[in-house]
Amino acid sequence: MPVPAAHVAFTPTPAARDALFSAIPNRHTNRGPYRADQPVGRERLQRFADLTTTEAVRVAFVEEVHARAELGAMIVEATERIVRDPQMSADSASWFRTGRRDIAAHRDGVTIDTSGVSPLIAAVTKLLPDLDAKSADQYWLSMTRDTHVATAPVLGVILVRNRLNMRDAIEAGRAWQRLHLAATSEGLAAQPLNQPVEWIDRTAMRGRADEFGSGIVQLVSASGWEPTFIFRMGTAARVTGRSPRRALEEVVST
Repeated sequence: MPVPAAHVAFTPTPAARDALFSAIPNRHTNRGPYRADQPVGRERLQRFADLTTTEAVRVAFVEEVHARAELGAMIVEATERIVRDPQMSADSASWFRTGRRDIAAHRDGVTIDTSGVSPLIAAVTKLLPDLDAKSADQYWLSMTRDTHVATAPVLGVILVRNRLNMRDAIEAGRAWQRLHLAATSEGLAAQPLNQPVEWIDRTAMRGRADEFGSGIVQLVSASGWEPTFIFRMGTAARVTGRSPRRALEEVVST
């Protein structure tokens, strides 16, 4: 049975320029390599944290080399577990769009142009038969290990008091939107890397003990909080394609 998640009311206000609003057309997920030699900078990270942290949400950035490697190892290990899980592997594969008809019909998910590969590899891949699920999983794992984690100058974690509480979940989502827009407005790229939290949910569904949550909380010194969203941020090494999206009238009704 549907449950209301939010109520939105619009109030006319005088026109004003806002950096986050202006960044909306330019924001997109960049899954390609980042410039590991170009740090985001602590002052800028602090501004991002101040922009998104509230009583309900906390944002922690992991910049120190050893801590970043530890969190990166968790992301890779969680990805390995996901690709070994037949149901999760199938669910992930269902979001990859290849042919033009498939893209036009769904207008969501990940395409070859947005997968993070170089333009040359993307062009060659389009000429080849579609990857089977096992091959796609191995590609995702290798990209996560060798590109996403390896080239990220900073990883981030969004935490809430209770990640299964609807209000907390919405607040975390709003925090990520503001954070991604703020990064975009300053010429930075960002990408979700939420595999550890996905695996936390999977183990909870199976009634098993959580193997990642406590480690993440300890790593970012956030006792009493729960991780709900993990991401990376940095300067993109190259421009990547943009995902196709549905028109406004297809997703909003009045």
